[in-house]
Amino acid sequence: MGDPSGASADAAREAFLEVVAGPESELDLCEAALWIAAESCAPLDVEAQLGRIDALAESAADASRGGTTEERARGLVAHLHRDLGFRGNAQDYYDPRNSYLHEVLERRLGIPISLSILWVGLANRLDLPSAGVSFPGHFLATTLEDGVVVDAFHGRLVGPEECGELLQRAGGPGARFDERLLAPAPARQVLARVLSNLKQIHVQQRSWDEALRCSERILLLLPDEALELRDRGLLYRALDCFGPALQDLEAFVALAPESEEARALHPLLADLRTRATRLN
Repeated sequence: MGDPSGASADAAREAFLEVVAGPESELDLCEAALWIAAESCAPLDVEAQLGRIDALAESAADASRGGTTEERARGLVAHLHRDLGFRGNAQDYYDPRNSYLHEVLERRLGIPISLSILWVGLANRLDLPSAGVSFPGHFLATTLEDGVVVDAFHGRLVGPEECGELLQRAGGPGARFDERLLAPAPARQVLARVLSNLKQIHVQQRSWDEALRCSERILLLLPDEALELRDRGLLYRALDCFGPALQDLEAFVALAPESEEARALHPLLADLRTRATRLN
């Protein structure tokens, strides 16, 4: 679906809900990522952006045609990186535009997850079934046949040695690579990771409303994420919304009463109960 006239923030939220409500196998990561962008960057013509992605897929058809799965994947990532100029934005990694897919299309700059989402979207349009990989510290992509692994940020295919190096950058020299880390990630988890990245950026910028919007969407995707419930409560507290903050944080403590995170919240909960009582 898409709105050629440009979606408002409210319409974008409804469209996002409709897209992610369908079967996992039918969820188009590119479309869902564009609806994430549309809520914060309204009005955004999602239909036009999907047309741009379709055109990119057509331009990559020759580069990814024929041969083995590895040869097709290599041809597609080379076309995206070398011929079209898409690349990782190492200079300004935490610019939120790196996470908004329409900005990635326009600027040809992104971070590992946004560039992987684009690569997966193109691969699937070219009958090269693929998925994201929630690799620690550096998002990757993989073909569902033969398990060819793509690092879209650097424009290359990677094997166990390169994956081990990426893992040690994230987890230190003691981190050990395991093939299970390359399992295809469910689409909803991929979208939650996009939103989590954006949430962290907005928190650092003290943009509480934007961070709360991300947290709400994560919980729509993964309603059983207890720590996200805690985070939403803390964001409500930052916005002086004491009642919703108390509700979320009490729910989190009930889910994980013995956790260190829950114990750390006890003084805040006492303060919120006092404030909520005064408001009533």
